[in-house]
Amino acid sequence: VFFDTPPDGRSTTNQAIDWLGEFTLNYDKYFNDHHLIGLVGYTAQKSVRDGNYMRSLNYPNNLVRTLSAVGGQITEGTSTKAEFSLLSYLARINYIFKDKYYVTGTIRTDGSSRFGTDNKFGYFPSVALAWRLSEENFMGNIGFLNELKFRVSYGQSGNNNIGNYDHFANIEYVNYNFANQVVGGFAQGNVGNPVLSWEKQQQTNIGLDASLFSHRLRLTADYFRSRNYDLLLEVPIPSITGFNSALQNIGEVKNTGWEFILHTVNVSGKFEWTTNFNISSYRNEVVKLGPEGNPIYSGNNITTIGKPMGMFYGLMFDGIFMNQEELDAGPHFNPEASDRSRLGDRRFVDVSGPDGMPDGLINNYDYTVVGSPYPDFYYGMTNNFSYRNFNVSINLTGSQGGQIYNLSRDGNNSGRGRVRTLAFNKNYWKSEAEPGDGKTQRPNDAPSGGGRLPGSHWLDDASFLRINNITLGYNFSTQLLQNINIRSLRIYLTAHNPLIFTKYTTWNPDSSNSGNPLQPGRENNDYPLQKGLMMGVNVGF
Repeated sequence: VFFDTPPDGRSTTNQAIDWLGEFTLNYDKYFNDHHLIGLVGYTAQKSVRDGNYMRSLNYPNNLVRTLSAVGGQITEGTSTKAEFSLLSYLARINYIFKDKYYVTGTIRTDGSSRFGTDNKFGYFPSVALAWRLSEENFMGNIGFLNELKFRVSYGQSGNNNIGNYDHFANIEYVNYNFANQVVGGFAQGNVGNPVLSWEKQQQTNIGLDASLFSHRLRLTADYFRSRNYDLLLEVPIPSITGFNSALQNIGEVKNTGWEFILHTVNVSGKFEWTTNFNISSYRNEVVKLGPEGNPIYSGNNITTIGKPMGMFYGLMFDGIFMNQEELDAGPHFNPEASDRSRLGDRRFVDVSGPDGMPDGLINNYDYTVVGSPYPDFYYGMTNNFSYRNFNVSINLTGSQGGQIYNLSRDGNNSGRGRVRTLAFNKNYWKSEAEPGDGKTQRPNDAPSGGGRLPGSHWLDDASFLRINNITLGYNFSTQLLQNINIRSLRIYLTAHNPLIFTKYTTWNPDSSNSGNPLQPGRENNDYPLQKGLMMGVNVGF
């Protein structure tokens, strides 16, 4: 029962059942210099979700806990049910000769209930080769080299990460105003696509593993190229259909990337120091987009051939109209309208016009790619220190480059966000005598000059360095513990997310609240990562 509102109660029931069966048969045989390992398998899984929700008004008091005991009326009720199943057959064979040459072949067939009858199954083979070069006789005289292996692989995989019933044209119950009365009926809820099939990926990897200087330095390096095709994307369709978009297998994207992993033993002895470091980079480029190759516009993102998916799209910010002379020079937004450009408003770049040339006006012709959500590279590092029974571990991660479309600043920019509005606009333009920082427009509830339109002014640098955790531990000596029948005892104190270094203006630069792959790098009132201290004890008996 809530004060100042009609006393009400709600009942929610959810049930989740997941079944998984895995059946494998293994073969392992040595003969002379040969080693053969085989596996065949079958897996089946099913997921069932049921949910019910009801609400009732006019509860007599807080003692009543069930809807059926209420003398009032049930005002809301919903019931949901969803099922999904996946069936897989797989086979793998590994052949090793003299512990120097490795060959692996795999084939798997996956069937998903999320696709139409004729497209449920996808077939995904792969092959991998490896050569331990360090085992060859001609490598025997390189004293500092302990291990050297080359790897190459090619494989195909599939993605079925869509809704359970997206291939159906689902029917929904809706209300409609008919003859001045609200009546219920059924209507089509989505377009449906019975020919939806698996999104597919072909990938080639080339790699190297090396161990040097008595294994004090270990290096893993990988380079990959992949091709994703038959992408499962929500594609805008004409509004005359009654829908905004439809899920289709459309387009092709190529991806390239690399990763280096380095492990070093920096100091050994009573005092030990080891480091694990990794750095990686990833790029994608759209190759095809349907039969006509038209760009896909997804809010403030655009996907177009020749560029990465989901680039930021809008107006290019060019400072503030600081004085009347700058305002007169333009370019202007809606020059004859009440929301025309004014002193203290944002100024944008006049990119183009109806004739393909700048026309002194800011309009749809001036929209362009204004930024990228993709970092130049990612990195991480863990340092472990130990001295006698004490040990310290420091883990950090980060990325360099890339941007975030900060919808928090957009939504809180014009007096609607209270404290956050003040933080975002603390050095705004007030007058020609007090121009502010030259980047922050005058705040107003009725924005003029196109100041609330999508553009580079809402982009933040997404670069960051975060210390994820710092752990200090102490291991009690075995001599001390042996008299109390304890094998090991360790106490530790861990600080989670204690520090972050970034120019990002809100909480978490490592977030994106859009589940749509065509809208990466979007943040809207995200939550900060939790900071905390944790003390623990590990005991072994």
